[in-house]
Amino acid sequence: MSDGPRHNLTDARRQWLEPLLDGPVDRKLGRVGNDCRILGWTAWAYSDRNDGELLTADRAREKYGADADWFSQIAPIGECITIYGRQALGLGVWDN
Repeated sequence: MSDGPRHNLTDARRQWLEPLLDGPVDRKLGRVGNDCRILGWTAWAYSDRNDGELLTADRAREKYGADADWFSQIAPIGECITIYGRQALGLGVWDN
């Protein structure tokens, strides 16, 4: 039994990550996308229903309070690349 995905950047993972450099992408999940999320290379992206701010779930909990009904304040818009995903591609935090 596997302990989960290894931390190597395969061609399939690179192809999954690169489109996210231009912003969140809404697409169906698969094995490669799931591996990238488990590795912390991607995260779900949300839009704040009140002001349109682009948020992660962690940021929404921070903004509205973990005990509040924060999930009703956001709308899912797709998947985004994380700092760790950028590093996996060999990019700096702000490089494109």
